[in-house]
Amino acid sequence: MHRRVMEKKLGGPIRRRRVVHHINGEKGDNRPENLVAVSRAVHSRLHGRHRNACFRCGRTSHWSSNCFAVTDFTGRPLM
Repeated sequence: MHRRVMEKKLGGPIRRRRVVHHINGEKGDNRPENLVAVSRAVHSRLHGRHRNACFRCGRTSHWSSNCFAVTDFTGRPLM
């Protein structure tokens, strides 16, 4: 269900190697504003030791609303 909502939000298919993350952590909350497509690396980081990491780039030094990164925490370009 959440993948279909995300694809509608994006206006097309989710890019390869991307997963859908629920921003508030509630898997049943599939509102478009609660969903974001992230790389598998960032998603693993968000559900691992760095639960407060920015969901856009995976870094822990700032919130996603203040993120101006051009690469994720592994150095890969953000799309």
